[in-house]
Amino acid sequence: MSADELLNLGEKYLLELDYEQAIVQFPKLIEIEPKNARAYTRLAEAYIGMGNTDKAFEWLKQGLEQLPNNTTIKAMLEKITKALQNNNGTTDA
Repeated sequence: MSADELLNLGEKYLLELDYEQAIVQFPKLIEIEPKNARAYTRLAEAYIGMGNTDKAFEWLKQGLEQLPNNTTIKAMLEKITKALQNNNGTTDA
């Protein structure tokens, strides 16, 4: 599959709230295009949808390593960091 096809498929699953399938597609896209910011943010959204904020945080950190000036990834990381601090480090929603 091409990068565009993987992105479209992952986003389709996100829209359908099929987070497990979205989580399968976005890492494949990241493997092909490690500097695709949307892949990291969408993957993080899928993990957040599943209640796994820690995993979302991990992927966003990876994204920031690839794209250190990306404001969208930075903003999502800040939001998750605040949420984790407010929940005393737990991922329970």
